[in-house]
Amino acid sequence: MKKTENGFSAYSKDYAGIYTAADNLRELKESIAEVIQHQVDFLIETNEPKKAKDLQNSEIVYVFDFKQFF
Repeated sequence: MKKTENGFSAYSKDYAGIYTAADNLRELKESIAEVIQHQVDFLIETNEPKKAKDLQNSEIVYVFDFKQFF
């Protein structure tokens, strides 16, 4: 998670296509969960059920880039 001029942003280092931005941290957490679900749905639709299951069962760990806050 990073602080931006307009709020906050987040991305996954482990999964391509997982990134989002929001005005506050609560919205950011909700948004990243939605992005993950959309990616799971996409992987299922594109016949990649193993990748979808791996993503769905992955643990979300929030890491703050504190340098961005100060």
